[in-house]
Amino acid sequence: MRGFLTGVGNLPIHETLAYYQWIVTLELLEIGIPWNTIQEMTENQIHIALGVIAAKKQREQEAQAKSQASQMRM
Repeated sequence: MRGFLTGVGNLPIHETLAYYQWIVTLELLEIGIPWNTIQEMTENQIHIALGVIAAKKQREQEAQAKSQASQMRM
């Protein structure tokens, strides 16, 4: 995703906002939220969903790091 965003800072603000909106929409679709539901979500609901997604990813990364650290000690 980072490669996709390379150069976005050089775009006009309306195009940058459109890219952001699509990135958020794609991330919500990726976790299984239906298109119609996404279209009906409020900004606050989207922020909460993104927060939950980020927390889950962080928890998974921490668990993976802990598992790798314990395997290295063996």
